[in-house]
Amino acid sequence: SERQCGLLQTRIALPSTDITCDFVLFAPDGPDVPIISPSNIHFHSRTNLSLSCQAASSPAMFYWYFNGKILSKVKELFIPNITTNNSGSYTCLIYNYVFGIMKTTVKNITVLEPVTKPSIQVSNTTVKELDSVSLTCSSNDTGISIHWLFNGQSLGLTDRMKLSLDNSTLSIDPVRREDSGKYQCEVSNPVSSERSDPIQLDIIKPVTAPSVTNTNTTVKELDSVSLTCSSNDTGISIHWLFNGQSLGLTDRMKLSLNNSTLSIDPVRKEDSGKYQCEVSNPVSSERSDPIQMDIIEPVTAPSIQVTNTTVKELDSVFLTCFSNDTGISIHWLFNGQSLGLTDRMKLSLDNSTLSIDPVRREDSGKYQCEVSNLVSSERSDPIQLAIIEPVTKPFIQVNNTTVKELDSVSLTCSSNDTGVSIYWLFNGKSLGLTDTMKLSLNNSILSIDPVRREDAGEYQCEVSNPGSSERSDSIQLAIIEPVTKPFIQVSNSTVKELDSVSLTCSSNDTGISIHWLFNGQSLGLTDRMKLSLDNSTLSIDPVRREDSGEYQCEVSNPVSSERSNSIQLDIIASPTTAQVTVDAVLSHIAEVKNILLRVHNLPDTAQVFFWYKGKTLVKRNKIARFLESKRTNKTRPACSIREKIHHSGSLLFRIVTQKDAEAYMLRMEMRNLDIRKASVHIHVHPKAST
Repeated sequence: SERQCGLLQTRIALPSTDITCDFVLFAPDGPDVPIISPSNIHFHSRTNLSLSCQAASSPAMFYWYFNGKILSKVKELFIPNITTNNSGSYTCLIYNYVFGIMKTTVKNITVLEPVTKPSIQVSNTTVKELDSVSLTCSSNDTGISIHWLFNGQSLGLTDRMKLSLDNSTLSIDPVRREDSGKYQCEVSNPVSSERSDPIQLDIIKPVTAPSVTNTNTTVKELDSVSLTCSSNDTGISIHWLFNGQSLGLTDRMKLSLNNSTLSIDPVRKEDSGKYQCEVSNPVSSERSDPIQMDIIEPVTAPSIQVTNTTVKELDSVFLTCFSNDTGISIHWLFNGQSLGLTDRMKLSLDNSTLSIDPVRREDSGKYQCEVSNLVSSERSDPIQLAIIEPVTKPFIQVNNTTVKELDSVSLTCSSNDTGVSIYWLFNGKSLGLTDTMKLSLNNSILSIDPVRREDAGEYQCEVSNPGSSERSDSIQLAIIEPVTKPFIQVSNSTVKELDSVSLTCSSNDTGISIHWLFNGQSLGLTDRMKLSLDNSTLSIDPVRREDSGEYQCEVSNPVSSERSNSIQLDIIASPTTAQVTVDAVLSHIAEVKNILLRVHNLPDTAQVFFWYKGKTLVKRNKIARFLESKRTNKTRPACSIREKIHHSGSLLFRIVTQKDAEAYMLRMEMRNLDIRKASVHIHVHPKAST
């Protein structure tokens, strides 16, 4: 429509026709804007919708539109049994067909389903005081408001309570006893509301630790005992534990009606252990401190063990009290009285071992140990401890340590100690007595009669008492055979003055001393006489007429001596015409030694001389030839390469063997073609075994 200077020009299109009319009227304004009633914009589904459109206009026509589409041509719109599909935009159009004026009013209507009953979810309806709890209001509806109630009244939030953004979750942290009660949540939309069933929330104080009491924690086996669990809490359950595990009741155990008292009658060893009671309510539990109950048998008699009951003074000793019982106290006694510890005595931590270091004579006596527990005590049998002085070192007395075989000998073990045992040793080991040995009653004297070579060795005696032992220094006893008679060997008992001579004293004995005699008296050595290192050989060079006489050698050992038969040595003056002679230096010689066949009185006119083995002067026996003019040697068939001829005509044999024992001939040719001969015989005996 359009207004100009009081004129109303209107074009009207008649509904449902194609006819339009233009009018110019002089008229007042109208109609007014229509009013839709009721004013509600939310409506309950499955109810009837009645909308009324009113306006001050006459005559007027009414039109209803729904979401822009014409719905009806009535003033009162009625829609029965509406659903959510009826939600939308409702328009009321009023048309004044006289003046051709239209006015509209739009009303947005929401059709809602009624809310369903919500429910409350909570993890636990019984909560320990000072813990936290969350209650959640669950609903299948959307677009709702949530409101909480406590005991049927609107919940007044405290500073310990919080709501989630959509009010669906109520958190209380910490909870207190006054928070106990019935909780509900109410959900609502503009057309309905519903409350959940109430949830009872119980806030419970946690239990305090109980305590166990009993008449006695140490009980004799087969007695009875009662244990009581005490608690300041009410409405609790009581449970018993043994050694940290749930107690399994035996036929000897009984519980009171509320489980607070545990009775055991009779008690046994297996009932020993730690007892606890546990009290609990729906939100907490507490255990008492464990109480140790010991079921004790009467102790059995102990025993004392000691390494030695006889101890050397100043040594140490350990006495140990042994008992099959446990949980006992140990106490020591000396001669029936409580032992007073000295600074030399120590006890182990549990008193089971008594150490005395060092022991003294006053520690001798009877020792006992006493074991006890809370119900009994027992003493061991007494142990007699003897403290003795250590023995001193003994020594052996013997009149002679070198004894002739088949003689007798006595060895005496001397000691300053009394009450000792005597024991003999031979070469460091226990002496095994033979039928030639005897011991005195106290073993102090060892007699051997007769002694034999096998009795030679080291002898010791050992003295001992129960606390110590000592050995003497060893005595070396030498058993020696009597020497046998020696003999003298000499190459020639008739010697030309100014020549030399050697006398050898031969003996089958070893470990001997050799002494020379002349005419029955000890030989006084002159500057012309020499003795070998062992005195067995006497050399005189040169000999004189005064050396003539009887010679003897005497061999001796520590137990005997023997003289050889005498040898008469004759020293003769040199003849006017010297006779050629040959002698063997040591005509009796052992194998592998050297021997010299020495020529005496060799004439200056000798120009050739030959040595032969044997007494037959044949070519095969010829050993060597020596030509004086050329000073040359030439070997012959009987030569063994061990022979050497000296310029003097003497023949040296090296490393003789028994095959060399033979007669040897020297044949000399003079310048006047005269022939001279001389012979000698040598004896070779086997090399002495070692």
